[in-house]
Amino acid sequence: MSESSSKRRRHEARRQLTQEKRRRRFLTRRAQAERYTKSVRTIERWGRDPRMGMPPEYDFNGLPHREEGELEAWERSRVALSA
Repeated sequence: MSESSSKRRRHEARRQLTQEKRRRRFLTRRAQAERYTKSVRTIERWGRDPRMGMPPEYDFNGLPHREEGELEAWERSRVALSA
């Protein structure tokens, strides 16, 4: 294996990782409420309740958001707990 092909592969791997990070999607509390067909108030309450174990919120311009991938992992963990 040549050194240049190894460098190309590493560069390509870094580029793909960067693109994946750009694809991260963040949901507002309202979007979360729509996703779970609950009220925004319920989403706020779930976030404060440590027993719910919701992912952390990120503050963007004063609006709390949660990362969609973290919410999906949280959903899977909730299903596993109820099974």
